[in-house]
Amino acid sequence: MKEYQLKAELEVETERKINKAKDAFIAGLSHELRTPLTSIYGFAEVLAEEKAQDAGSVGEISRIIATEAAEMGRMVDDLLAAARLDSTGVEVELKPTRVSDVVESAVVGFERSGMTIQRRGSQAVVETDAARLRQVLVNLLSNAAKHGGSDVGVSISYGEDVVEIEVWDDGPGVTQEHVEKLFDKFAHAGSTPLLTGSVGLGLAVASRLTRMLGGKLTYQRFNGKSYFVVTLPSQTAKTDREPTKELPPLAAAVKALTS
Repeated sequence: MKEYQLKAELEVETERKINKAKDAFIAGLSHELRTPLTSIYGFAEVLAEEKAQDAGSVGEISRIIATEAAEMGRMVDDLLAAARLDSTGVEVELKPTRVSDVVESAVVGFERSGMTIQRRGSQAVVETDAARLRQVLVNLLSNAAKHGGSDVGVSISYGEDVVEIEVWDDGPGVTQEHVEKLFDKFAHAGSTPLLTGSVGLGLAVASRLTRMLGGKLTYQRFNGKSYFVVTLPSQTAKTDREPTKELPPLAAAVKALTS
């Protein structure tokens, strides 16, 4: 009877923790969805009431609405991807893909909203799922837009074994004690979200999708910049041009220190 009672108490406590985590997630998600929705509704009212008369104001308001709608869409995509990854799974279709094309498709929405993103690197081609890789890069760029600095870029490099895509920014980065939790779902430091303004799904989904593509996603802090590095296997990789000796910022800096 004591063993049965202890087991029942443990099950009740576990259920209580699950419900508490679920309630916290729903509350956080509601807040994060409400933020862009409030902007969309407010600026749409301005347009409807014709308070913005000049074309410049209308264009700026339209860009804000489009940006906030895209952010809501990204959060919904993350929720769907997380649910599928934990249940039925997500299918990937590997095809020869020029990495720079995927980068361009990922950055276009951010640049339309006024964000400046530098691009560097090669014309590497690798067997991957372009749609899934794009979702990974969009999540990393969204993270940079929310939590990084004003200097943001994407670098592509390749070698004999791997193709690397670095999404970097000059923001404050993540404290060392929280790096290990960075790619966990709903990552929190105590009761506070690890990344403010986030429900904690974007980086977790990006990491899972990268693994499904046969690669890995890592975080590095170097010389005042944060680097999220997508590493893909290059056993089927090729390039449209002769290999270049130019290295991306992180690799070049590391080589300079170790040579």
